[in-house]
Amino acid sequence: MRWIFICLLFSITSCKTGPICFITSADIQMHAPRKLLAAHDAERRITALYDAGWDSARGGAYLFYPDDKLKTYTYYQSGKKPVYREEYSENGVMERSEGSPMVDRIITEINLDSAYVQIYFFRLQKTFQNLKITINKNPPMQFPLVDDSVNANIKEVSFGLNTKDMTNLDIYSRVEYLDDCSKIDHVLSDTLLLVKNPHISPASPGK
Repeated sequence: MRWIFICLLFSITSCKTGPICFITSADIQMHAPRKLLAAHDAERRITALYDAGWDSARGGAYLFYPDDKLKTYTYYQSGKKPVYREEYSENGVMERSEGSPMVDRIITEINLDSAYVQIYFFRLQKTFQNLKITINKNPPMQFPLVDDSVNANIKEVSFGLNTKDMTNLDIYSRVEYLDDCSKIDHVLSDTLLLVKNPHISPASPGK
């Protein structure tokens, strides 16, 4: 069996302006869990940084202005599908964001009675509280976000599920975070609804 995706709802942040908080290539590299791929111009200035494997698996792409300030960040899911983007002015103001900082959710079926859930968040200039998860009508659970060991500026939550006797899997998530630059609090919520189809072979790793 495998879980079949029914519906996914997530919040979208609209266009906005905010305070100035400069981000440079050095800031990005300083907190990366492993070496980022870099592109340079003719004067050897960094024009872009990429998480290793971003072009074929998943990860982020950072583009910079000539003075080394961050211009855009885009997170890609598998197949180079852009799902989240932040745009900054030359003055360091974040002018626009598209999508949700909850950038990926992956449910892997381990066997007929268990599954493994991974949820990823973009954390640059964001301080997250614990993630609250409610599955079907069970009591809510809380999970701390930890640094991803692969991609820069990504937090993750992972946990196992006993899916025995389940025909539906409804995952409701909610997390609060502080924008470290504007000092504004945000609430991010997400709903993922799945059903189990007995006519399809076991799910392979992936979303």
